[in-house]
Amino acid sequence: MKKDGFIYIGEYYHKHGKELSLTEKKLGKTRDLSDPSLAVSSEDLTIGYAIKAAYSVADVDMTFDLITAFIDADRLTGEWFEDHNNTLKSRIEKFVITMGGMKIDSDVLPL
Repeated sequence: MKKDGFIYIGEYYHKHGKELSLTEKKLGKTRDLSDPSLAVSSEDLTIGYAIKAAYSVADVDMTFDLITAFIDADRLTGEWFEDHNNTLKSRIEKFVITMGGMKIDSDVLPL
């Protein structure tokens, strides 16, 4: 059964603007971008987490499975992927658009 939803890319950032040399990105799926559980953050930490890109797709489970199979060589653990050359977002975006998905405007992303 097809279920509409969203594919998103998230990453850690320093809340005080310091440089982080992390190359890990989280690829996730959800049916609700406003779900508070997407925020992997705490006010007590200097490191925050933000969704950097999101895409609306017609079949979120199938699209997620296809994308993760496509980038599996970059998998670190679970839904976290290595992005040394900073191309993960553009590769995923091309894939999603080719599959008929649509990029979500950045000003409506949570965090």
